[in-house]
Amino acid sequence: MYGTMYGTMDLVFPVMCIAVIAIVIFSFAKGMQEWNDNNKAPLLIVAAKVVGKRQNTVQHNQPNAGDMSGAHGYTVIMDTTYYVCFEIESGDTREFIVDGSKYNILSEGTEGKLSFKGTKFISFESKESKTDL
Repeated sequence: MYGTMYGTMDLVFPVMCIAVIAIVIFSFAKGMQEWNDNNKAPLLIVAAKVVGKRQNTVQHNQPNAGDMSGAHGYTVIMDTTYYVCFEIESGDTREFIVDGSKYNILSEGTEGKLSFKGTKFISFESKESKTDL
């Protein structure tokens, strides 16, 4: 009975480790591919209008003093990703990740010129202010 249980655990642990490593490698490769595709993409500048904004906040608890047991408590870290959705002149919508300062300046309904490469937001020049955001 004990031999079967330990035999199963001896098999499960290496399989789980290999699965985790494969997921990490796949995620890294996918990120590198997107980065490469964006660098090769042409810079597009199109008329656009801000049609939506959203944010996604994730909370992480980081152990203090590098102690993974949490004996010294935890520091709460909040990571927020900001998204702005644009309707471009063709009628399609494109959503981009932007930094917080640009997110706070842009308002829904604002029209202007959107610059982007692939999935990467470059800038947005509002018709009203004629400044790059």
